[in-house]
Amino acid sequence: MIAVECSDYKVSITGHSGYAPYGYDIVCAGVSALFNGLIASLDELTSVRFSCVVQSGNSSIEIKHPTEETKLLVSAFLLGIREIEEEYPECLNIIN
Repeated sequence: MIAVECSDYKVSITGHSGYAPYGYDIVCAGVSALFNGLIASLDELTSVRFSCVVQSGNSSIEIKHPTEETKLLVSAFLLGIREIEEEYPECLNIIN
C-alpha cells in the first residue's frame, strides 16, 4: 500500500500499491505523475526553495518557507491523490 502524508512543509510518499506488476501498475503511475507534476510546478511556478527525494517506494518534498502559492499547489496535488484513494482504497492511504 502507498502511504501519502501532506502538510504545508512536507509531502511524503512511501510504499508500493501492489495493484499490478512493476511497469503495469496504474495506481503507482498516477501517484508518480501527480508527484512529479508537483515538483515541476513548485520549480517553475514559484520561487520558493525546496528539496526533494525521488526513489522507488520512498519520495518526499520539503518546502523551507511555504507560501500561499505552495500551499495551493500541494492542495491541488492532494485533490488528485484523494481521487485515486477513492477509486483504489486498498492501494493508497492518505495519512493526516
